[in-house]
Amino acid sequence: IAATCCRDKFPQVKIAVASLIERISTHIFASIDLPASSLTQMAGQLAKTTVPNLKHQRSKVRAAALRSISALVQARGCMEQWFRETLNVLASMTMDRTPSVRTLLAEEVGIWLASVKLERADRSKLLLLLVALVADQDAKCQAKASEGLRSLGQKKEFTDVMLSERKLSDSANTGIMRQFPMTSSTWPKEILGDAFQGAPSEEMCTVVRLCAGDLVNPLLKQLDSWTSGEREQAANTLQKLVVLSQNAIIDSLPGILRVLVRHVSDLEDPCYPKICQTLQSIACLLPVESWLELVLKSLQTHAEGGHSPWLLVLNELVKGSPRGSLIRFMSRVSHVLGRRPIAMSEDRPTRFFACSAISNILTIHYPLAGTRDEGEGKGVQPRDSAGSKPPVEELFWALVQLHSKAESREETVKLEHAVYLLEQRVPWPPASTNP
Repeated sequence: IAATCCRDKFPQVKIAVASLIERISTHIFASIDLPASSLTQMAGQLAKTTVPNLKHQRSKVRAAALRSISALVQARGCMEQWFRETLNVLASMTMDRTPSVRTLLAEEVGIWLASVKLERADRSKLLLLLVALVADQDAKCQAKASEGLRSLGQKKEFTDVMLSERKLSDSANTGIMRQFPMTSSTWPKEILGDAFQGAPSEEMCTVVRLCAGDLVNPLLKQLDSWTSGEREQAANTLQKLVVLSQNAIIDSLPGILRVLVRHVSDLEDPCYPKICQTLQSIACLLPVESWLELVLKSLQTHAEGGHSPWLLVLNELVKGSPRGSLIRFMSRVSHVLGRRPIAMSEDRPTRFFACSAISNILTIHYPLAGTRDEGEGKGVQPRDSAGSKPPVEELFWALVQLHSKAESREETVKLEHAVYLLEQRVPWPPASTNP
């Protein structure tokens, strides 16, 4: 009867039968004396007829169906095949048009993760839904999803299971459990966005770090979706994943950057701002060594006209990196930017973004001449181990080459501004110049 009523065309009937399925799950499944296989079959039949109502046009029907599915899941206490088949529909509900439905989903997913026996792959899929809901635009949904992650992080038995699944060494465990050394007052607002009130809690970060490697690939695949809404959600969720997992995604960073570089060139893409925010988050929260060499190697290996996407990526990484953190790598950076294929490129976007990168490097990582700065550089012009000329001279030479190829007044003005920034930050002539 319940299965038949789920198909009824009247919304009130669908809501009423969803409530009936909740009561069946809560009271009858717990007390009925039937073989486990029969109970599984009954739950599957009820779920199969309820799932279509998760896509109903009325939000009250969708919410009622979700509550009935949740009751079935909790009554069974484990991940059964019918539940696995429902996960794709539940994933689409993270983009439900009604905030209250998304908030309810965040609450139910948190309950499932805390109370249902799950295998690693299934747990990762549910955690990905919860991180996506942390990235939601609605404040109540964000708060409910964050509360769910925080609650999971406080359950030692939950984190112990995840640690045992990954068979990590003690040193790796310590690194994953360690909180990034920033207080709520020092986390940049552009990195946190609106999803967190202050720095994310240690409990939230612990849970996400333990499964970060499992969450990256599904998000990167979603970034290549044909649907702009799915791409936007993937970019937004990836940014929150970077904030919550930090060093735990270092092994996945090459794959992340290679996917992001495919999307960063389309300035009209709705997910472009979030991709930029993701890159800035990577630079802010991860060591420079984890991303810089990959970017520089890509700039060296690409042929004419293929440099601009990677220069765009470099620009966003430079913007997000802590002040002065690039100083000790500047010999390498300035050498790559001064290479002829970039500085003398016939491709205008390549020249434009190379100039932007130099300007951003000077503005963020070099203090004004004669001033003290809290960054690592403090006005020093470092040389590399081979004793070559200081990086600022290589940057100046790169600007000279770019100026020689300038084709418009706009390009010339941009280059002259970069030279002005260089002059402000470096005593001239440089110390290495012979009188």
